[in-house]
Amino acid sequence: MQTSSRLAELIMASGKERTFVKGTTILEQGDEPTHVVLLREGCCKVEIRDSEGAILLAAVRRPTETLGALGVMTGNPRTATVTAMSTCVTTVLGAARFRSLLTEHRLEGEVSRQMMARFAEAEQWRIEQATLPARAQVIHALLRLSDAGPSGQSTLGLTQLELSQAIGRDLTVVSAVLRELRKSGFIRTVPRLVTIVDAAPLRRLVE
Repeated sequence: MQTSSRLAELIMASGKERTFVKGTTILEQGDEPTHVVLLREGCCKVEIRDSEGAILLAAVRRPTETLGALGVMTGNPRTATVTAMSTCVTTVLGAARFRSLLTEHRLEGEVSRQMMARFAEAEQWRIEQATLPARAQVIHALLRLSDAGPSGQSTLGLTQLELSQAIGRDLTVVSAVLRELRKSGFIRTVPRLVTIVDAAPLRRLVE
């Protein structure tokens, strides 16, 4: 869920610009929620590590999204690790100042809606993992993580391993589905990059 232009402007006016190069950790799971991060350029991935060390790729975040607000609002440690997938230009704002901005400008409701949308997103992921066959899981993951619109080309800069982490399926299963989709002309692949040729026909496969 994108941050409104009003809140984004407030964060940029009060925070400090910081650039994260590709592969850099922006937020770390388990850390104290000392600040929020407004993503202005680039994209980043959100990963959750469970108690047994398994990694779930939970989401890909894009410009104008705010990162770390859940922890700042609840006071609980970070629930996920956020890593830059490309060079990310951000604005970093301390937790106390962020909360005071929300109160001063009556924007608590916007952040609450953001958090609820992300809870709903996570629940949808869990339902898909529990109920859909592997082919449909992979297609849903491609469409969601690439932020594909109703139609047109879209690109996703993730490895097959990261896709398997997104849906909780074995790497060999994901590779087989991608190979089938590539042969059918729905996608193109090169190392660390999947291109959806046109989202519309791919979306029809899972409707």
